[in-house]
Amino acid sequence: MQKVYQTDSYCREVATTINGAFVFEGKTELAIEDLLFHPAGGGQPDDLGIVVVQGIHFNILSLRKHKGETRIVLDDDGTLAGETGFGDVITCSLDWERRHCLMKLHSAAHVLMASARKIINGYVPGGMHIAGDLRTATIRFRRDHGPDATQIEQIMRTAKEIVRSGLDII
Repeated sequence: MQKVYQTDSYCREVATTINGAFVFEGKTELAIEDLLFHPAGGGQPDDLGIVVVQGIHFNILSLRKHKGETRIVLDDDGTLAGETGFGDVITCSLDWERRHCLMKLHSAAHVLMASARKIINGYVPGGMHIAGDLRTATIRFRRDHGPDATQIEQIMRTAKEIVRSGLDII
């Protein structure tokens, strides 16, 4: 499986081949050759989008990891799994607004963690979480290194300075 999301995070659509079609919890699940959609992980939710199979558009409900591969779970009743399969060509279209928002929130969380490292002596990142509604990015602190109100203000001020500096994000 080619992970397109790792090699071209700006790719919005790809034609690819089905490697397998399965039913999981009453929904069709597709294993495909070229995966456009970034799966949940590291505090970031799944990419979403649309898959066109045999001319029919299906929304993606989620991505599911199964035995080392990432499968696309479609919003259907599971019957498509019996009607399509290995070798069929499909089109995957990314929900670009969601992806772009995730990219920005992911970068923002890293800026906050870098700011926390500058302000809190001994800060070790405890991870991050991007809410499924894409409204917030949260960084975690270990209990013994939680910031006080003054440090939170300093972290936010430092983060704003980093953003205003216009650094390229690569």
